[in-house]
Amino acid sequence: MIVMFMHRWSLAVLLGLLASIGACSNDDVSSETIATRRFYASMSVRAESPGLSRVLVSFQVDDPLGANIELLDGEFLEASVAGLTQTMIEDNRFFSIDYVTRFNTSSDADPFRIRLTRANGSVFDDSFVSLRPEFAVVSPVPGQLVSFRGDLSMEWAPADPGESLVARFRTACRTMTGALAFATSTATLDDDGSELFDLGQLPAATDSTIDQSTACTLDVDFQRSATGTLDPAFEAGGRITSTQSREIENLTVLF
Repeated sequence: MIVMFMHRWSLAVLLGLLASIGACSNDDVSSETIATRRFYASMSVRAESPGLSRVLVSFQVDDPLGANIELLDGEFLEASVAGLTQTMIEDNRFFSIDYVTRFNTSSDADPFRIRLTRANGSVFDDSFVSLRPEFAVVSPVPGQLVSFRGDLSMEWAPADPGESLVARFRTACRTMTGALAFATSTATLDDDGSELFDLGQLPAATDSTIDQSTACTLDVDFQRSATGTLDPAFEAGGRITSTQSREIENLTVLF
């Protein structure tokens, strides 16, 4: 079964959206006066290639739109997996305060556990999530020539029967005015190892503003995702998720 979601934007709209995000971002606040129960926690583990995972954590006050929380001196985050523990490093690049670390593993054998230590010595270490099994994409391959008038043969291995896999399709095309137009579509697939996907379902295939005399480029990102358990001390809520991801880039799509 395929479930599709689609979104299209131009380069100008994308830049405007990024600018508005920056303009609407809340002021950062120190964790000093914020009780742990008011931390809204966003935690993720992402493996984009074999043998490498990134752990990312951010906190907001009370809800996901609240002010970004910056941990004060003496407070820190740690991530652990397979007996290895690493202190997470602050990263402030994208309109938020994130804490990040990386591990040389993408295995589903052991859960990732995230621990917050507060200045008063309190420890909150009951947030954990596991990656789903590793996989490799057999087809398509980078640079492959395909057509909006045909099916894209997608194969990955090993399969994970009974589960789902998400394929994200990102196209970049030239409009009749020469501008770049981007679109993203998401398809939820049965994780049985193969799928014939009709590229005619992508927005660019029927968009009258696209110059069909030029080819589009297509990236396909295959994702296996899972949800973990968040420490109940974060009463404001949040989420902890994992994604096993493999991306195939720069397919050329003809009309």
